[in-house]
Amino acid sequence: MDLSVYPIKYIRPLRLSDDSIVQLRPIHPSDTDNTEQFRASLSTQSIYNRFFGYIPTPNEKLVKRLIEIDYTSEMAIIAEVKGTPKSVIAVARLVAEDNEIMEYAIIIADDWHGKGLGKRLTTYMLEVAKDMGYRYLYATILSQNTAMLEILRKLDFDLKPEDNQSIRATKKLT
Repeated sequence: MDLSVYPIKYIRPLRLSDDSIVQLRPIHPSDTDNTEQFRASLSTQSIYNRFFGYIPTPNEKLVKRLIEIDYTSEMAIIAEVKGTPKSVIAVARLVAEDNEIMEYAIIIADDWHGKGLGKRLTTYMLEVAKDMGYRYLYATILSQNTAMLEILRKLDFDLKPEDNQSIRATKKLT
């Protein structure tokens, strides 16, 4: 990976509803250990909501694929809190489907639910996708994931049932 293309313009602090401050920044290959610790801290339900199934331990190939991205047709933003070492508390991901549409996904550490991080990070990812030149964003959400569906509803995503288990949320980036 050519680190000269690391998009520092997407680094920013974020204050949450409980006054905690998190750092948002693009994922980097050096984040492998921190993201593995993050993954290990997640509940089975959080993993199921994100991946539509439980993945006990991702293999090395999958971890590499999720960490080493090209920053042009995909973007992954992590939220981290200060500590020794810094702790990853969320990962939001955009992946281009074509030259106009990006798919969106997010996962947040269970201890950080209910603090406004989901809505704020989703809002930020809308900005990032637009800045990257995309016109539409969509996400596929499990019907049971009512918290995420409420966030998307508040952000004016168009929600339509995709099948008996999931909702497709779409938003035009203006």
